[in-house]
Amino acid sequence: MNNTLKIFAAHHFGRAVIDSALFFPVRGGAVFDKSINRSYIQGDDTGDNISEKNYSYCELTVQYWAWKNAELDYYGFCHYRRYFSFNLPEKQMPDLEGNVRFDYFDENVLSQIICEPAEVISKMNGSPFALTTPIDYHNFGVKDIYEQFITSHNNDIDILMNVIKDLYPEYYDSAMEFVKGQTFFPCNMFIMKKALFFRYCQWLFPILQECEKRIDFSGYNIDEYRIIGFLAERCLGIFYTHIKKNENIEAAIFHRIFIKNPYACIKINPHFEDQITIATASNNFYVPYMAVMIQGLLENASAEKYGIYILHTDITLENQKKIKTMSSDFPNVFICFCDISPDVADFPFKVSEITKHISKETFYRTLLHKIFSNFTKVLYLDADMVIQADVAELFRTNLNNNLIGACLDVDFVGMYYSNIEARGYADNILKLRQPVKYFQAGVLLFNIERFREKFTDFHLANLALTANYRWGDQDVLNVCCHENVLYLDPQWNVMVQHKYDRIGIIRKCPLHIYQQYMKSRDTPKIIHYAGEQKPWDDPEMDFAERFWAAARRTPFYEVLLHRMINPYTHASKGQKENHKHAAQSEAKKILSFFFPSGSRRRRILKRIFTRVMKKAVLCMM
Repeated sequence: MNNTLKIFAAHHFGRAVIDSALFFPVRGGAVFDKSINRSYIQGDDTGDNISEKNYSYCELTVQYWAWKNAELDYYGFCHYRRYFSFNLPEKQMPDLEGNVRFDYFDENVLSQIICEPAEVISKMNGSPFALTTPIDYHNFGVKDIYEQFITSHNNDIDILMNVIKDLYPEYYDSAMEFVKGQTFFPCNMFIMKKALFFRYCQWLFPILQECEKRIDFSGYNIDEYRIIGFLAERCLGIFYTHIKKNENIEAAIFHRIFIKNPYACIKINPHFEDQITIATASNNFYVPYMAVMIQGLLENASAEKYGIYILHTDITLENQKKIKTMSSDFPNVFICFCDISPDVADFPFKVSEITKHISKETFYRTLLHKIFSNFTKVLYLDADMVIQADVAELFRTNLNNNLIGACLDVDFVGMYYSNIEARGYADNILKLRQPVKYFQAGVLLFNIERFREKFTDFHLANLALTANYRWGDQDVLNVCCHENVLYLDPQWNVMVQHKYDRIGIIRKCPLHIYQQYMKSRDTPKIIHYAGEQKPWDDPEMDFAERFWAAARRTPFYEVLLHRMINPYTHASKGQKENHKHAAQSEAKKILSFFFPSGSRRRRILKRIFTRVMKKAVLCMM
């Protein structure tokens, strides 16, 4: 490391957040994390280390690693969710706990955090030491730091005081002054010049090691086990009290930023050079179904490099880890969960009556050109699929100057030729010059460079939000990309037969389209369970056996079985609403197909229905 200063950011999850030369992300307790990607984040378990002590030492294992393994002029330390603010606007003042709080990283937050190392040193105004805004316990009605520790933790602070008295008696008066005061510097966050930092570590770690020997951990729970980290926070204050009083060293003070959701995506970058880039979207409930799609993708992957990016806002760390274990035998595959909460916070995406089965995550396609701005091409795949071929072949398709690559939506085309209402919608609402070239959005190959040339970041999302489109973002993409589409082999998006007779509708297409679809069913490369009917609800539906064959090889197989047996027990509120409207939606589609709006059959049906209702009313009188 050639920079004069590095701020080591301690992470408890194997992923770095901020891409900046100022920060050096380190996975604390890396010795316990077998899934850590060493090319993505440094572990604290290399060289001279105490990584195995992370459960009790917390971020101090990262501090120890930096002390023993990094050569710098200045050493700084922060956390994955707590950072120094080097450019905090005056109007943004910290709360009583000394934190300036944000929900997630955005450009405003990054502008406060990211700074050139030389500029940070300059802002320290010649001091060899910097801390963050202290907590004043006077504001909380607490007598002093000693009382706060006893109340919040236990009396192990007495052991700390005795250890300091035994090992460094010259520091004891400073220790007493500190614990009887009300000014506390939390989180083990600081920046120190090398000589001072080494002196601090040579003083600190013998104290912590002796405390570790004297403390009885036998009855401690997982939170109480972190006691060494808590004691180290007090040691930082004691050390500063001592050098300020005896050496007249005044620390520079920076505000402390707290990020509620630190893993929300800032900017996504390719993981491998010349990788196959795949994007999909899911919520936490849908993860077991998405896992089946990923299983097929992995089993059919070649030796090429694959980057799989899962867009979400609520997937739990537990489910993320389960998905990542699926690729543990594939060193050429990188799976990244991208929390895009900052990008979708202002977009209350909604679905129409017809698309009640669709979740808001499908609208994330309208933001791909923003989210993947550092890429040239992205293959988007819906989660409700089974993959039976290597998608690298599809990704390598030359899009030329087209905006997008997609398969014809044969369902839509069949409706256009057979249904007056569908034709009116395509002609008068979508206003497509060639409605019979409407594409299906479950498999999309995005030309990101062309998208960014043509559309602003939120143009498509705003259109999806404001336009009264029946098929949501699929309509938006068709309207915006019309006549700039490369049509893919239909084998790449084979929509299954549906209980409302999709094949019957496709029969209304021109003969060559119908024949292509039927041929693609013989050797499908991607099977798409488009529509309300899903194989996890109906194991006897079209191509359901392919779904369940792949599902058996995922870590969610038992979850899928349990949900199928108890569908309403596990459904989210939105899912239950979908079930409620499913029957109504199905009836409307069947009615529209056999009795098209404006047709003679529809008028006859209305007359019959009116007569029946009149008789029913008379019978009730």
